[in-house]
Amino acid sequence: MNFWHIQMNQPFGRGGGKIDSKLMLLHKPPIIGTGDWEDLQCKDFKGEYERGIKIGDIVLVREGKTPIAICEVKSGYFLDNDLSKKFIHIFFREIKVLDFFENNSKTDLLLKNNLDKFKKTSIQASGTLTKCTGDNATNNFIKEWYQLYLKHSEMRNYISLLEESKNLIFTGAPGTGKTFLAKEIAKNMIGVQTDKELENSEQFEFVQFHPSYDYTDFVEGLRPTKPDENGNIGFELKDGVFKRFCDKARNAKNLVSNDNFEEVWDKLISQVRENLANGELTTIGSWNYGLSRNDSLKYSSVDTPSQYSFTINKQNIYDTYQGKLARPSGAFQRDMEIIVQYLKDNYGLNDIQINEVESENQKKYIIIIDEINRGEISKIFGELFFSIDPSYRGIKGSVKTQYANLHNEEEEEFYVPENVYILGTMNDIDRSVESFDFAMRRRFVWQEITAEESADNMNLSEETKARMFSLNNAISEIDSLNSSYHIGGAYFLDKDGNERTDYENLWQLRLEPLLKEYLRGIPQSDMYLQTLKSAFNKQNQSEDNG
Repeated sequence: MNFWHIQMNQPFGRGGGKIDSKLMLLHKPPIIGTGDWEDLQCKDFKGEYERGIKIGDIVLVREGKTPIAICEVKSGYFLDNDLSKKFIHIFFREIKVLDFFENNSKTDLLLKNNLDKFKKTSIQASGTLTKCTGDNATNNFIKEWYQLYLKHSEMRNYISLLEESKNLIFTGAPGTGKTFLAKEIAKNMIGVQTDKELENSEQFEFVQFHPSYDYTDFVEGLRPTKPDENGNIGFELKDGVFKRFCDKARNAKNLVSNDNFEEVWDKLISQVRENLANGELTTIGSWNYGLSRNDSLKYSSVDTPSQYSFTINKQNIYDTYQGKLARPSGAFQRDMEIIVQYLKDNYGLNDIQINEVESENQKKYIIIIDEINRGEISKIFGELFFSIDPSYRGIKGSVKTQYANLHNEEEEEFYVPENVYILGTMNDIDRSVESFDFAMRRRFVWQEITAEESADNMNLSEETKARMFSLNNAISEIDSLNSSYHIGGAYFLDKDGNERTDYENLWQLRLEPLLKEYLRGIPQSDMYLQTLKSAFNKQNQSEDNG
């Protein structure tokens, strides 16, 4: 797989025509294209030489120095007269748009970091189709953006898995970032950005199991009261952390409305885009609109260029739809009201009605159970092993708890709401793994996080990866050990999450003590430890010999 960047405007001297790249990327199917010129760049696009672009390659589409999207090439080149009339180009390829620059808040920071690193003010702005070779700001940005896309794609897969299964456990060797990954998933599902916001969210709970943890901590149990005036101590029934959490999820209130704005807005934008492809603007009220780069409505003149322009974005229209002032200044409020009425008259936009309703299916509540296998699972969950089953979520999975006779209403039953998601973590080598009986095991989906995945997730350098992989391969070659004893990427991070490269200290203070524990009781443990140390230092040895 190779990386490229392309600009699809015609060069000066060949017409100099400006082409809206985003229209090509939003075409069905999405496409990229170039003209028919006798130069290396067009030959690369057609793949005439071995070095040319191929199916599966990654391409950054840019307009000058502005990144638009990264895409994956999905077809060979082809000709199409209709496309040529619309987009000027002669040769086309189908692509899959992986990510738009404006839709990913992290890409802006990624670009800035690469420009700062190489002391540049922008990515490469010239050239039609360029292959990424060498170490520079543009090439590094494209490759790092693609890696970011892969991570986000993997995150979406994990979220889909949890949403479908309701109960998910991350397993793997120590230090593979299972807890970190679980929290990142919770942030994405709840819609918060920082660890602090996650901790403060009523939709999140974190608990760590241990051998002393039991049903009374998790579900409900008797707890001592404060001494009365005579010094007597009594007991009262208290809900445990999981029962309280489920009550919050069950009673969550959601604002719901009958609005169909998203659907209607998409129809309007599609129509404006189609009109643009046919060389026409869309008239709403007294204005003629095209589209800005981020799909906002943009005033344009039909016949003559104008110095006067403005844009109206989706949020502006939605605020107006809800009866709010779209901009603090009140500018263009009347024009936005006209657009709302246009949507009602032409696309069936509903009159909005907002109601507060109780619903289990909107707000997502995520509880992380760290080191879930360190407690006696069956005793902690008790009869709830039935209620957490994805097939018995909701009222149909109601059960009487062990202390039901002490409830105000003895017939009161408890159930786990549909909008509660359980995300557990566990280390494979913990001796308590066997406490996870089969009745509980089949209620969870299991996902292994390998040491190799952790290295990628934590953005470790190539040198650190090489040392870690060499060490883990040596561990697997010891008869009494296996991949469950591998060293995860977290062992190479400091307390702030930054990579450490003081490898000698890392070996002495972190890795050697852990490996000694792994080797305890194994014959010739000292020899094995020396073998592991040699494997860890293999990178430096190779460099010295070279």
